[in-house]
Amino acid sequence: MDRLVYSGVWASEGHYITFTINDNDTVTIQEDLKAAFKESSTHRIVDIDTAIEYQEKHINLGYDKIS
Repeated sequence: MDRLVYSGVWASEGHYITFTINDNDTVTIQEDLKAAFKESSTHRIVDIDTAIEYQEKHINLGYDKIS
């Protein structure tokens, strides 16, 4: 069974994770945290397999796709 990474935004309780698939078989992961008294943002570029594992982990934790 093939595993896939889906582009888009996943969210849970003020934590937003954006997956953008790049042309060179990498994925940019942008994370934004918006809490009552704190906001932060990070990004990193990872290989497809790492992105799939990271996305599946958060889906299993209950993150919802919002776009």
